[in-house]
Amino acid sequence: MVPLDTTTGMPGSEDCADALFGPTAMLLIGFSEAETAAVAFWLDSALGAAEHVDLVTATAATLAGTLADALQGDSGALDPSQPHPPPPRTVILSGMYSAEVVEVIAAWRADLAETGTVPEPVWAAAVPNNWGRIVSDLVEAIAADDAAMRAAKAGGGEQRE
Repeated sequence: MVPLDTTTGMPGSEDCADALFGPTAMLLIGFSEAETAAVAFWLDSALGAAEHVDLVTATAATLAGTLADALQGDSGALDPSQPHPPPPRTVILSGMYSAEVVEVIAAWRADLAETGTVPEPVWAAAVPNNWGRIVSDLVEAIAADDAAMRAAKAGGGEQRE
């Protein structure tokens, strides 16, 4: 991955609609410590992006805050606790062009999911519409959308009359 211009695409900037949105980051939700370490290693070794993409791991405090807080490092006091039960594994990508999002997901599937190192998560991207949402609510909505999409795909899609 090529280093991205972090001065563009921040919420409220004029070029946000047609460029990047949010800080360049990958938010991991529902991952164990070992899985997080594997993702950090993969981010550096497979993509060479560790110095360009902030890896943010969600804690109980992160889940109670907004996506903006989580990705901008404003989720409050350091809280190493994990919620029980853990939320579904979710990755929210931020500050990337759509081609980069596709590249990250394809590389993940080719490397981590295929080898069984880290299970396939539910994927999402930070966008203006979800920037101010509470992370736990957002994860629930993302998981529900994913489940509905998988059910429709398994059933051949929706029937039209």
